[in-house]
Amino acid sequence: MTFLLFFAIGLFFGSFANVISIRLHNKKPGIMNGKSECPLCKHPLSWYENIPLFAFLLQKGKSRCCKTPISYWYPTSELLFGLLFGITGMLTSLDDPFLLVWRILLVFSLGIFLLSDIRFFEIPDEVSLPTIGFLIVASLVFPILPMHAPPPFLGEALFGALIVYGFFTLQILTPAFLTSLKRGTTSAFFSAISSVFLFPLWILAKLFFLAGYLEKKFPEETEEDDFLSWIGGGDLRIALIIGLALGWKIGLLAVFLSYLLGTLIALPLISLKKYTTKSLIPFGPMLATSLFLCLFWGEEILRFYLSFLYGKV
Repeated sequence: MTFLLFFAIGLFFGSFANVISIRLHNKKPGIMNGKSECPLCKHPLSWYENIPLFAFLLQKGKSRCCKTPISYWYPTSELLFGLLFGITGMLTSLDDPFLLVWRILLVFSLGIFLLSDIRFFEIPDEVSLPTIGFLIVASLVFPILPMHAPPPFLGEALFGALIVYGFFTLQILTPAFLTSLKRGTTSAFFSAISSVFLFPLWILAKLFFLAGYLEKKFPEETEEDDFLSWIGGGDLRIALIIGLALGWKIGLLAVFLSYLLGTLIALPLISLKKYTTKSLIPFGPMLATSLFLCLFWGEEILRFYLSFLYGKV
């Protein structure tokens, strides 16, 4: 019963997440403003056309106004959120309401990251930065709340963010160092170092509405300092979220699982010649999926892995 309740809630959140990802990508002002409309003919949708999943089934997969087939992206993403919320509600005790709210909000953000990165190859700051701020504030408040299984407190959360972020920065510094060797100049490497150190400061400045000052103080690198990083800026944002939400130990496990997932997905696509080794494959969905798995089963996965390596743990 709990699963079905949260599954139904997740369907509506999935529909809303679609709206958020599309409007942020199209730079439309006001996520909450304006009525939903047909993406093809722009006709405003009636209330019953906004019922997630069921509207698609009732209309037999076609728009009521222009009879054009509706993309399967919409019911699929709504179903995804239904499953994510259903699992979250089923595996979180209703006697732990603060933990439940924390997990629901985190899973909602992860779902938006997944949708936006698969569809648009971007992780929106409008979602990732508030999520980082929320996790930091929550880690401060948790010690005074009655919780049976609280997430990491501030010290562990910040240390987790530092460790996971540090691991990801190696994937920026290494290609920058190789680029510098190739060019015979240190500009790319030192540019990468400055970016790595300034990025967390920029996030803090953004959270306190001071990013404009920091951007004037430290302008962006010139084009000649560019290099091909192994990860994107959106991945760095999710890396901080992983560390804040899971701590360093389970956070590193989530990173390991994300690379494993990426390999399992990329290799068949490359073998089928759908992609090449130089193709751009979004990594955000792997990170978001691994975070979700470790949020509920991280300790069990870690124990299984250690027992596999060293015997009984």
